Amino acid sequence: MPVSSFRELREKIRRAIRDTYGQMWDDPALDEIINEAQREYSILAGSFIGTTDAIATADGICACPADFIEAERFIGTDGEEKALFSWRYLAEMYPDFRSVTGSEIRGIVTDFDGYGKYRLFPKIPAGENAGKLYYKRLATLDEIETRNVEALEQHCLFQVFLLNGKQAASEYYRRFTEAVNEESVQLRGIKVNSRIRKGKYY
Repeated sequence: MPVSSFRELREKIRRAIRDTYGQMWDDPALDEIINEAQREYSILAGSFIGTTDAIATADGICACPADFIEAERFIGTDGEEKALFSWRYLAEMYPDFRSVTGSEIRGIVTDFDGYGKYRLFPKIPAGENAGKLYYKRLATLDEIETRNVEALEQHCLFQVFLLNGKQAASEYYRRFTEAVNEESVQLRGIKVNSRIRKGKYY
C-alpha cells in the first residue's frame, strides 16, 4: 500500500520526470526511493537525534538502538554531560580499563566494542540506570521527518536518473549535498548559540 505521507513528494518527482500517471515509476517503487533518500539524508545531515536509557550490564557493554548512526552526547543520572572516551586515551591511564569498577560513570567508550555498541566507564553494578545516550539516528521509515523536502527531492531524482543511466544524475546529487550542507551550517549556528547561553545540557 502506498505511503500516504509520501504522496506530495511522489507528485513532485513525477512532475520533474514527466511521469504524471506513474507509468514508469509506480507508488511502491517511488516509496523505496524516498526512504533511501531519507536514509542518506540522515547520515549526511546528522540532524535527527534519538535518545535511549543506558542500563548497565555485567560486562559494561550496551547496545545502541537499530536506528543508531553516531553518539552525540551522554548525560548521566546527575544531569551532567559525561565524556565520550576513546579507548586509546583510557588505555594510557588504565592498561585494562575494562576491569575498572565504580559507583558512578565518568563517560562512555564509543570505539572499542564495534559499531552499534558502547562501553560504560567505569563499570557499575548491572541493572543500574547510568544515564541517557543522545545519538544521531536514521529517519523513521515511511515518514518524512525533515522540513528540507527539497534535499529529499533532489536525491530521489538522482536515484531515478542514475537507474535510467542518465548523466544528469550527478547534477541532482550535487544539488542534494548543497541543500544538506546549507542546512547543516544553519544548525551548527543554532547549536553554538544555544551552548553559549546555557553552558550545560539537562
